[in-house]
Amino acid sequence: MNQVIQNMPSRVYHSGPQASKGRLAILRTQSPQHLLWEMNHPTEPTDAMKLGTAIHTLTLQPELWDREYVVAPSQCEAIKKSDGLRCTSAPSRSFDGKWLCGIHSKGMEGRGDDKRETITEERFAQVKAIRDAVLANKYAAALLSGAAREVSGFWTEDGVDCRMRPDAWQFDHNYLADIKTTADASPAAFQRQLYAQSYDLQAAHYLAGADAVGMPADGFVFIVVEREPPHAVGVYRLADKTLSAVREERRRLLAQYRQCVQSGEFPGYGDQIRDVDVAAWSMKQIETALAEADAAT
Repeated sequence: MNQVIQNMPSRVYHSGPQASKGRLAILRTQSPQHLLWEMNHPTEPTDAMKLGTAIHTLTLQPELWDREYVVAPSQCEAIKKSDGLRCTSAPSRSFDGKWLCGIHSKGMEGRGDDKRETITEERFAQVKAIRDAVLANKYAAALLSGAAREVSGFWTEDGVDCRMRPDAWQFDHNYLADIKTTADASPAAFQRQLYAQSYDLQAAHYLAGADAVGMPADGFVFIVVEREPPHAVGVYRLADKTLSAVREERRRLLAQYRQCVQSGEFPGYGDQIRDVDVAAWSMKQIETALAEADAAT
């Protein structure tokens, strides 16, 4: 059923079996065998992914912050028996609202320990600074203002169940937007990231989803912010020519996805022997070395 669901927990959305941008990206850059592995072995989030989730929560759903996160102090709150001074070790767990290090928390497991995601004061300061930088950009702020946040969309396309979860959906202005954190948000750097991170594929997939649920969008906008100060922000829209080509590639990937799921066959890179060339830059290195050798004789 083609539908849009608001307020779906992130963990519920990501546990779904549908074809997502991430799964199509695996087919694009790796193989069906890798896709099957991902489907059966969900990976733990990396530190960069955790940072991105924290930024999304504070920027897009601040009302959920206190429910999902707890900020840890820089040092343990226990008092040492040896000298009566506060412990200076880094805390690891919170018990009944008190942060303790590994030594002082021994034997306290299960005694009112906090289940929320722990974030350090330094990381929290970084998340707030990035949030402030995004909202200080007038174009990013306009895209986010009044938009539905973290909406989950589900649809069936060419026999494949699909899903999407844009960061922001401007129903009135017909735009989808997503926040991306990166080391370099300049136009030249983001151009390289578009394919490397399959962000272009995400735009095509989400726009197809918007069409499928009867709420077509005019475009997909990337709000790109740097992780380190000064947290510069770039706002980019995928060019129509590129989007047209990626839409065609996505249709091919979706057909491959359907074939794999229906047949139960998820091949790797093939069982035939293939001729391969070195990369173009490597060939130039070889040609230069040969030319220098000929000149020396």
